[in-house]
Amino acid sequence: MISHREIKLHRLVLAVVLTVTIADLAPHPSLSPGLIESVVMRTQSQWQPESSPARTVAGR
Repeated sequence: MISHREIKLHRLVLAVVLTVTIADLAPHPSLSPGLIESVVMRTQSQWQPESSPARTVAGR
């Protein structure tokens, strides 16, 4: 049987995670992008193919 302490601990952890996530994603004019947004942008840049210089045809 689950005790009330364990249930409250799970609720506390859930509340903290949700609060930190919302606070990190909330835009503010004087702050840089949050941790989550920075990680998403870095991940997207890693998945996108690198732009390569245009290939030139010899003799043209």
